[in-house]
Amino acid sequence: MLSIPNFPRLTRWLNHSIHALSWVLLVLGILLGLAWGVLHLWIVPRIADYRPALERLAQQTMGVPVRIGALSAQSTGWAPSFELRRIELLDAQGRPGLVLPRVVLAISVRSVLRLRLEQLVLDAPELDIRLTATGQWRIAGLDLPAPSQGDNAAADWLFTQNEVLIRGGTVHWTNERAQRPLKALGKLQAANQATANPETLALRDVDLVLRNSTRFHDLRLDATPPEAWGTRFVAVGRFKRGLLSTHAAQFSDWSGQAYAYFPKVDVAQLRKQVQLGADVQSGQGALRLWSDFEKGQWTGGAADTDLTKVNIRLDPEHEALAFERLSGRVFAQVLPQQFTVGFRDFSFISAEGLHWPGGNLNLSYTHEQVQARKPAQGRLQGDHIDLQALRDLSLRLPLPEALHRQLQAHDVSGQVDALQLSWVGEWNQPQSYEAQASLKDLNLPAPAASTSPKDARGWPGLQGAQVQLKMTQAGGQVKISMVTVS
Repeated sequence: MLSIPNFPRLTRWLNHSIHALSWVLLVLGILLGLAWGVLHLWIVPRIADYRPALERLAQQTMGVPVRIGALSAQSTGWAPSFELRRIELLDAQGRPGLVLPRVVLAISVRSVLRLRLEQLVLDAPELDIRLTATGQWRIAGLDLPAPSQGDNAAADWLFTQNEVLIRGGTVHWTNERAQRPLKALGKLQAANQATANPETLALRDVDLVLRNSTRFHDLRLDATPPEAWGTRFVAVGRFKRGLLSTHAAQFSDWSGQAYAYFPKVDVAQLRKQVQLGADVQSGQGALRLWSDFEKGQWTGGAADTDLTKVNIRLDPEHEALAFERLSGRVFAQVLPQQFTVGFRDFSFISAEGLHWPGGNLNLSYTHEQVQARKPAQGRLQGDHIDLQALRDLSLRLPLPEALHRQLQAHDVSGQVDALQLSWVGEWNQPQSYEAQASLKDLNLPAPAASTSPKDARGWPGLQGAQVQLKMTQAGGQVKISMVTVS
C-alpha cells in the first residue's frame, strides 16, 4: 500500500503564502474600488472646477499657453472620457494661434499606468500649416523648434499618445520651399517664379488617424483637395524610431515608408506643393507614390503613373517632353555608396505619335571605395526597349552635347529584346566589362558620303537586321542577319 509523504514545514509555508497573497489581492481590490469611487463620484461631477489646473498642466506639457472654454466628463465604464470645448493655443503675442472647437480625451487603466491617453479625438479643427523657405515649420502661427534644437515638448507629447483622431478637419497648407527654382532649370524657372507667391492648398474633410507605440508610429490621412486639383486622396505611413531615441518627435530618428494614392490629380497643381525634380507643366490622371526614409533622410522611392496630356521640361535649352499618354513605374534608390534607377512596364505615346509599347530598364552603380580598395562597378539591364523612341527621348534630355550630335546624325530604330551590361571601374574608362544584347528589326543608315580619304571608311547601313552581340574587354562576336543591306 502506497503512502503519501508528509512535509509539515512546506505545507505551513504554502498556507501562509496563500493567506498573505489573498490579503494583498483584497487590499488592492479595495484600493482600486476607492480610486474608482473617487474618480467617478467625486472628480467627474466636479471636473469643471479643475479647468485652471488642467490649463496649467497643458501649458507645462505642450510649452505654449493654453485656454479651455469648457470642460465636462462622462462615466463610461471603468475609465471616464473628458470633453473639452473651444481650446485655444496662444502665440507669443497672446493671440489665439490654434482654436479647436471640440476635443474628446479617453483614458483606460493601461494608459493611466503608462501616463498617456488612450485616445485623443479632435472634431472639425481648422489648421494653418506652413513650411517656410528656411525650412521652419509653422502651425497656426506657432513656430516649431528646428530638428537640430532637439526638444519639442508639444510634438513629443503628441507622438506618445496611443491614438489620435482628427475628424472632418480643414487644413490650409503652404509650402514656400516648393517655389524655389530647380537647379536644372536655373534662371528660366527663377524668372517665371520671381513674382509668384506661395500658393496655399485648402484641404477639406480631413480625416487623420495616428497610432503610436513605444517605437512605432502609424498614420493615415484622407483629404479632399479643391476640384481643380483632383479628387480625394489617401496617404499612409509606417515608421520606426531608433532603439536609443529619447524624443518621439525627433524625425531624424525615424525610418520607414510613406505611400500616397491620388486616383485623379492634376500634376501641374501637385508641383506647386511638392518639388518633383522637373518642371511639370501639365498632366492629369492617377498617381501612386512610395518614399523610403532612413533616419529622416529620403533614400528612394517609386511612382506608378497613368497620366494623359503630360508636358515636362527638364532643361531650359532643350525642348519639353510632351506625351499624349504616359504609364508605368519609375523607381530610384540612393544610398551613400550606390544608387539604382530604372523603370518597369514603362510605355508612352508621344505628342508626335511615337509609341513605346512598354519596356524595362534597371541601372545600378556602386561608387569606388578607396579605403576598402574596391573599384567602382555598375550593371545595366533592359528589355523591350524601342531604339527610335529612346533616341527621340534622349534628344530632349540634358545629356552631353557630343552625345546629342551623334544621336542627331544617326536615325536609328529597332528594338532591344534583351540587354545586359556590367563593368568594373569608372563607367567611361572601365577596367573590364561584359556585354550581351539581342536586337531585332535594327535600322541604321550608312554614314553620309565623304570626299575625304580619311572618312572614306565607315559602317555599312543596316535595315531590318537581327543582331546577337557578346563582348568583353578581350574581344567578342557579333552575329547579324539582314533582310536588306544598303
